[in-house]
Amino acid sequence: MKLLAPPFAQENWTPRGEHPLDWAFAGETATLALLAGAVGLTGLIRLLAKRWPGVDVPALARLAPYMPFAIRIHLAVSLLS
Repeated sequence: MKLLAPPFAQENWTPRGEHPLDWAFAGETATLALLAGAVGLTGLIRLLAKRWPGVDVPALARLAPYMPFAIRIHLAVSLLS
């Protein structure tokens, strides 16, 4: 009995042999540095939000009318590709 591979979307959508399925980049220094920077920036923003709560909310509230459009475009591009 042959077991099915778990469905990893991008890996299963691309034809085999055209693109390598190598995950070695995940352990590279640049990848880890960018990940650490993103986590650090998120932590900094969370600390600032505890000190000054609600400062970023008006900026995000101005984007609210555009969110349905942005979600539709994102979904359309994902489905087309």
